[in-house]
Amino acid sequence: IEALIYISNNLKNKLSLTAIAQHVGVTPETLCRKFAQFSSMSPNEYINYMRVCLAADDLRDGMTIAEAAMNNGFGSISNFNRSFKKAHPPVTGYWTVHATIAAPYPASPA
Repeated sequence: IEALIYISNNLKNKLSLTAIAQHVGVTPETLCRKFAQFSSMSPNEYINYMRVCLAADDLRDGMTIAEAAMNNGFGSISNFNRSFKKAHPPVTGYWTVHATIAAPYPASPA
């Protein structure tokens, strides 16, 4: 739990497995093993997931993708895009349905 608190308090900073393990007082291997017992994610997957969640909030608040990525500890937009797609995989047919709804309907014959 101490690792989760440390991660939460430092999400916007550069985080490494070694730094987290040192803060908690274990080896990186032990941290990964303990994290796997607690979560279905690795520490890095958890960090990226939490950063994506914060960035999604920023996007809803009107930030650009670049601003949201940099504001939440992503080193680049491409890294953010990869993490976002992994955290939010596309739902089959989602864009087709929404594109159809948004498309103008043909004029009805008179």
